[in-house]
Amino acid sequence: MRNFKANKELWAKTREIVRGSIEDYMVKRNTRRTWMHVDLDMFYAACEIRDRPELKKKPVAVGDNAMI
Repeated sequence: MRNFKANKELWAKTREIVRGSIEDYMVKRNTRRTWMHVDLDMFYAACEIRDRPELKKKPVAVGDNAMI
């Protein structure tokens, strides 16, 4: 049986480490350039439009925070 208290403490410690990493990243990142990847065959956007037809006539970008 797992020790819930130990897991809770580990989760809190991990959260603090991640917060510190994010703060460090935000201070050091270079915001003078913007990078954009253009998916010319539009595969991922097409899948999103297929699933959400209300996007059909709108500009669509698909991504996540890893792209930043």
